[in-house]
Amino acid sequence: MNKILLQLTAISILSCMSCQLLAQSDVALATRKAELQSLSEKLKKRDENARAQAAEFARQTGLPLRRELPNGGVLELQRINQDSRPVFYITNNVDAADTISTDEVWPGGSAGLNLDGSGMTIGEWDGGAVFPDHPDFTGRLTQVDGATAISGHSTHVAGTLAGAGDWLYPDSRGMSFAAQLQAWDWNSDSAEMALAASGGLLVSNHSYGIAAGWLYIGDVAPDTWWWIGGPDPDDVEDPYFGYYDTETQLWDQIAFDAPYYLIVKAAGNDRSDIGPAPGEEYTVIDQDGNFLFTSTLARQPDCAPAGYDCLPTASVAKNVLTVGAVDDLIGGYSVFSGPAAVQMLDFSGWGPTDDGRIKPDVVGNGMFLFSAWPDSPYYALAAGTSMSAPNVSGSLLLLQQHYQNENGAGNFMRAATLKALAIHTADEAGDSDGPDYEYGWGLVNTRAASTVISEDGGAHRIIEGSLANGSTDTVEITVSNPSAVVSATLVWNDPPGTPVTLVLDAPDPMLVNDLDLRIQHETQTHLPWVLNPASPAAAATRGDNFRDNVEQVVIEAGGAGSYFVEVGHKGVLLDSANQEYSLILSIELPPPTGSGFLIDEDFSAGLPPDWTVETNPLGVPWAVRPPQPGGSRLDNNTGGTGNFAMVDNNYSHVTVTSLQPPTFDLSNTTNAVLRFKSYFVFDTLESINVDVSTDGGSAWTNAWSFQGFNPVPTTQVLDLSAAAAGQPSFSLRFRYDSENEIQGDLWQVDDVEFEVFGGSTPPGDPPAPAGNPNPADGTAGMALDAQLAWSAGSLADSHDVYFGTSDPPSVIDFRGNQTGTSFDPGALEWATTYFWRIDEINDDGLTRGDTWSFTTAAEPAPVETINLAGFDGGMTPAPRGRWNAVVTISARNHGGDPESGVTAEGIWSDGTSGTASCSTQADGSCTVTKQNLKSRVSSVTFTLNSLVKTGMVYEPADNAVNSSTVVSQSDSDQTPVAVDDAFQGDIDTAVSGNVISNDDPGDGPAGIAGNTVPANGTLDLAGDGGFTYTPDGGFTGTDSFTYSISDQDGDVSNTATVSITISGIAPPPSGDPSISLHPFKVKGKQRVEVTWLNFGGDTVEITRDGNPVAESPTVNDGSYEDQIGVKGGGQTYDYTVCETGASTCVSASTGF
Repeated sequence: MNKILLQLTAISILSCMSCQLLAQSDVALATRKAELQSLSEKLKKRDENARAQAAEFARQTGLPLRRELPNGGVLELQRINQDSRPVFYITNNVDAADTISTDEVWPGGSAGLNLDGSGMTIGEWDGGAVFPDHPDFTGRLTQVDGATAISGHSTHVAGTLAGAGDWLYPDSRGMSFAAQLQAWDWNSDSAEMALAASGGLLVSNHSYGIAAGWLYIGDVAPDTWWWIGGPDPDDVEDPYFGYYDTETQLWDQIAFDAPYYLIVKAAGNDRSDIGPAPGEEYTVIDQDGNFLFTSTLARQPDCAPAGYDCLPTASVAKNVLTVGAVDDLIGGYSVFSGPAAVQMLDFSGWGPTDDGRIKPDVVGNGMFLFSAWPDSPYYALAAGTSMSAPNVSGSLLLLQQHYQNENGAGNFMRAATLKALAIHTADEAGDSDGPDYEYGWGLVNTRAASTVISEDGGAHRIIEGSLANGSTDTVEITVSNPSAVVSATLVWNDPPGTPVTLVLDAPDPMLVNDLDLRIQHETQTHLPWVLNPASPAAAATRGDNFRDNVEQVVIEAGGAGSYFVEVGHKGVLLDSANQEYSLILSIELPPPTGSGFLIDEDFSAGLPPDWTVETNPLGVPWAVRPPQPGGSRLDNNTGGTGNFAMVDNNYSHVTVTSLQPPTFDLSNTTNAVLRFKSYFVFDTLESINVDVSTDGGSAWTNAWSFQGFNPVPTTQVLDLSAAAAGQPSFSLRFRYDSENEIQGDLWQVDDVEFEVFGGSTPPGDPPAPAGNPNPADGTAGMALDAQLAWSAGSLADSHDVYFGTSDPPSVIDFRGNQTGTSFDPGALEWATTYFWRIDEINDDGLTRGDTWSFTTAAEPAPVETINLAGFDGGMTPAPRGRWNAVVTISARNHGGDPESGVTAEGIWSDGTSGTASCSTQADGSCTVTKQNLKSRVSSVTFTLNSLVKTGMVYEPADNAVNSSTVVSQSDSDQTPVAVDDAFQGDIDTAVSGNVISNDDPGDGPAGIAGNTVPANGTLDLAGDGGFTYTPDGGFTGTDSFTYSISDQDGDVSNTATVSITISGIAPPPSGDPSISLHPFKVKGKQRVEVTWLNFGGDTVEITRDGNPVAESPTVNDGSYEDQIGVKGGGQTYDYTVCETGASTCVSASTGF
């Protein structure tokens, strides 16, 4: 085990190095020049071929090679990748410097470092050439590749990197405003990066990436949006999000071969690419690369459904620094304002990578940076991760300058060290401690990073080591302050990973050498932060990080004693070679804790009594409103809940109105932070402001102001320490100003907190009074089972309840203290007024509540009752073997006498359904009947629901066992009924049918009981009623027989007659087409069986009375049953059968 001994007392470090560490080496010696130059030549040839292929693809499809997008960005077709998919590159200053504290290391800044980038060079690859004649770049710009297509995006990025800001607008100053800028367009970027890295380039910026998923073009539909995520209907998410492709592998290879070269990459702006409106036509860029087509198929927005997994390809490279974007943070990060002050921008791309790594790495300012532009007036505002990336990369170059100043000319940090330094000193952002897939490791803090360099060997340590295969390097530190925060960040340039086949969200790990960071203290092993890609919104935990080439361990107040920082590895290092790594160590005092809140206001009790509103005579004043659904004018849109304060100008007034809390004595305060939730709908010029005063409100200074479209809820966090600390008469106010115009819509504010640090804890506030009594004060006619409820006053911990008939409630009415907001007073009296009061309590006092009252209803007059006296069921027979269920209901009054005019209501169930009711007669009874029940229904149930008569009350339990009765048909005896039948046939042709099908079976099932025989033919009659009648040869006319049926009880029916009429038309000779018609009935309904012979073809067409029958033409299989469905008789039908597609037709008639 290699060992590095660092002796630390509290926050100081004494070092002794005895392990295998790399000595400070010249950049040129560590850079693998030959490998990089060879790679550059190969990539140049590849890119030349790729550009030619892309040009041919564009020619064939009619696709322009390059577009200037409506947002000022650039889209250019670069190549066709290995999956035959077109690859497009797409583009993605003082406030920015302030946000990440870069201004503090500039000349005149509070750090006293005077860093400006002098003698340093930064690289920029972007969507075109930088405007060479802009005065902000005079004498410091080299367009290395000779590109001439000027790009506004490239020029704006260049201004953020290195613009001088000394021509017209000082606010346009770039981060490294005196550095040399080497610029390239993005064609052949990888080849050019490899060559530039071989020449010693330290930092380059790349504010572009491949287009993926939805792409906003901005032309008329279908070219408003392009979809480039795959043409299949199942392609609703682009698999290139989070995917480690061959180009990403190349960037990792370049960084690995050039250990001092840090590539800074914009995360991309895909999270705002929501795609077209439902039903809107868009253009699909086909993954096969052969054609374009339009579609209206619904596909999910990029990063849906939760916003994660929208970093395309190179943004997920291991050895680059990927940068997301946040809003302005004026004054920079403050430990007093904390993470809530860092506000994510809605377009900034989030991780994770497909293999779960933490990306983006850090965030910078991407909100409307003011920078150089190639067209008049030569400056512009732009927002995006394209802006946050140069905000960070330009600042990191200053850190290399500072490191050289501290360590001698030519001595620079490795790229992994610079990356580790940026991550190590990044300020916490997001909802939870540790990294996340939204902000990465936090907001870059240039000042804090420069302090680590300045104090290297003191409170901080920068170690560049080389880990041998199978070994562990250890740093021993001693901490004397038990409250100290110990932190360690490990970063290494990992060998490039191996891309896998492109599939959606492939989890294959891209990490090659898995180093491990651990800190041992006493008996505990402290593990690094880890995230779970399966739950990307979940907070970071501690565990074994097996995905990232960045690891960080933070120990808060771990106690005094010795700590051992260990760097080891799993498995075998690639080729068993050493792995270089960078380790940053810090021991710092814990952040301060607040003394308390002077303001903690959610307006739940309305406008606080010690707050004031001042408004110009014609303006609209601040007002506290309850939330109501129905739009922004009515609901609380701040992200808070409940009541809120609002200025509702509604574009109608000249308004200046201020909402002012009371004046505070902050004589002993060292720091102060204001937090509030805000929602603002902008018109043209109006502003929203926070002003401060140190003389109790006589003179005011603006501390924060905002103008612009912002109809989204935001949490504003303002560090007011500079203005408030030590002031005995400090005031603040929220001021809405329409700027002397009849304009401006609305501003909502909620959840206002003013926290102070230092001095004694401020006195707490007593609770607000309880409100919203239920029943409302003065309510009359209350029932005797009334329950009391109320809304707790803000800050109330518990409630003293008073209830009684005394006004006001006295001591004897005290009912106890409780935490709930409801109370059961118990049994009440009729026609009595009760008084009650709720006193709110917390540790800082008691707030006496208002006295509320209610009166109970007068005692009602006695009500007569109805009783169920009788409830009997029976059955009566009905025709055709059916039966009726009858229920008799009897009602009596309380005296036992019959009660007429009572409505009985109930419901049938089981064998049938439906409601029924009847009204009792003079004898107090009535009946309900369910008629015509079929024989298969063995029983039904009737349930009595109510007895109703005006002025009387039903008491169902008096005389009835229950309120349901079952009626059965078990005693019924139904006799079967046989029905006459008639059939028809042709001479010398048998006739078949069934004689029972239309009979009444009685207590069925029915069967043949007896029959006679026909006179002119033979009869075959089965027991189930099926028969075949064969007429005697040559017989025509009507023949008949009789039959009777019996049921299962042995009951025999009447005798029915079956008539069979034989027509005199002889059948056609064999071989000629012929048809036969056989009429019969099923359940009394007419049917005709049509049969035919000697028709050719696959199908025949059948008509009845000149109209095609159903399913005609039908298969030529010799027969068809025409279900006419008419009951009765007397009809004649003409049928024709024709061979389909031929003239062969035969007709015949029949009737009933």
